[in-house]
Amino acid sequence: MDSKQALQLFAALLAIMNPLTVVPIFLALTDGYSAAQRRAVALVASVTVFISLAVVLVGGNGVLHLFGITINDFRVAGGILIFIMSLSLLRATPSRMRHLPEEAIDAQTHENPAFFPLAIPMMAGPGSMTTVILFGNEYTGAGGVAVALVVIALVCLIILLTLSLAHWLAHEVGVTGMNIMTRLMGLILAAVAVGMIFEGLRGAFPVLAG
Repeated sequence: MDSKQALQLFAALLAIMNPLTVVPIFLALTDGYSAAQRRAVALVASVTVFISLAVVLVGGNGVLHLFGITINDFRVAGGILIFIMSLSLLRATPSRMRHLPEEAIDAQTHENPAFFPLAIPMMAGPGSMTTVILFGNEYTGAGGVAVALVVIALVCLIILLTLSLAHWLAHEVGVTGMNIMTRLMGLILAAVAVGMIFEGLRGAFPVLAG
């Protein structure tokens, strides 16, 4: 995996998980928590996301082979899924693919929302897992996997910093600022999704590649 491909994975994961969209829900779920407790929840959520995506990176291809799904089929299906998610980001509205309102309500009855719904499915959800599987299929060597793990770790570090600063971001950046960043992420994600779809179609129908 070269620097360009690593950057593509970084941009795709950051746009899909977009921790800015998680900030309002994070604050709601941790209402009444101390600053230290909020940081603890943010840390656990970030570590959970890393572990989940690392497992998917290593074992995702085996799942595809188990169900007889070709990588080109998965590229097209995953690209469509991610494109739909990007439309939600462009409208600065939460996607129901990442979580359902009912899940957020249910999480309020749990003591620690770090695992559910913050880590899974809000950040380590269908979109991010699909992206990791696709990149993992392209770069199966030890070097490629190591680079992918570093990229995932960097994204999780950004998630940790964003959630740790959630209270400050909500007041200083404001809703308008976060919506602007969310729409920018949506545009990046749409471009990534279109590339996935075209790559899948070219693989399935070589005549399209000329």
